[in-house]
Amino acid sequence: TIWIKAKDAAASERLGPMIDALFENSPYPTKTETENAFRNGMVSMLGNVKLLLTSIGAIIVAVILLIAGNTMAMAARERITEIAVFRTLGFQKSTILALVLGESVLIALAGGAFGILLFVAAEPFLKRQLMLSPMSSIAATIRVYPEVLTLAFALAVGIGVLAGLVPAVRSASRSIVDGLRQVG
Repeated sequence: TIWIKAKDAAASERLGPMIDALFENSPYPTKTETENAFRNGMVSMLGNVKLLLTSIGAIIVAVILLIAGNTMAMAARERITEIAVFRTLGFQKSTILALVLGESVLIALAGGAFGILLFVAAEPFLKRQLMLSPMSSIAATIRVYPEVLTLAFALAVGIGVLAGLVPAVRSASRSIVDGLRQVG
């Protein structure tokens, strides 16, 4: 691999074919390409990177959903007696459902907002550090996309709803007598 630095973009477009023409009939013909084309060729040799990263992201979201679901199930289980007292005081099943589900969504939103704020705050530092490494050409393209932040926020809400749905339904449908008998 030989790197050539061109004066400008027009010169780099002329240099490639000129260099290839010089070595066309030699035992070692060249294939001149831009740095961007070279990088894309290297990435394409890795396989379907987009599928790999999407799969890893989906697995992470599924694990977070399981952890959040377990957390909400434990929180609802610890409050069985309190929920029964609420029902005794006249709270409707729909209100209990909304309270438990609302708690789940609120916790997920707090975690999602913290994560988003941490990412936005750390991104300039991360970019500066990557610019000092051999990955500087990739680091130059890194930026915070509003679509990604919106997706992260939507995932936080979705995880909150899904994690709290089963505990909320179970809490709302449990009878008052069973809830008051619960010990622990």
